[in-house]
Amino acid sequence: MLVVVGSTNPVKVEAVRAVFLKAWPESSITGVSVSSKVSVQPIGFTETINGAINRAKAALKSDKSADFGVGLEGGVQKLGKYGVIEIPWACVISKSGKMGIGAGPGLVLPKKIGEELIKGGELGPILDRLTGISDVRSKMGAFGIFTNGLIDRKMAYEVMVASALARFVGEKYYL
Repeated sequence: MLVVVGSTNPVKVEAVRAVFLKAWPESSITGVSVSSKVSVQPIGFTETINGAINRAKAALKSDKSADFGVGLEGGVQKLGKYGVIEIPWACVISKSGKMGIGAGPGLVLPKKIGEELIKGGELGPILDRLTGISDVRSKMGAFGIFTNGLIDRKMAYEVMVASALARFVGEKYYL
């Protein structure tokens, strides 16, 4: 079974690999660079989910032998007086066109970072600047930084990929 991830980010590809190998040990997972066709820093669930769907569709189209395309997109959502929450979304599309969507865990961001994102900033570069770590998004991500390593980006993304796969592995409940 060939699974194509709409990203070459090693954290995203490894999160998909970890989950698919649990469900289907014979899976082969590869990443491909595709456009999300949304803002660099998606704001709102709709834009973030659309980015994940666009990535999954483009990934599936990139290889005619692919069985699944997977799109992962990190985005933020305003929570009124509570601030800004980061919640990533995943989309899994089979070659037959069946689609599953799942969310990852969320965390409320520090106020200054949330404000900067809403004004047009992008979380990855903000975290690089804040921590002095180059390319945080390909390492522990915001989850790793703000939970002090209790969870990291890969773990968070595994949750959303597994959630998106519910449509396939728990198929009997979705009839």
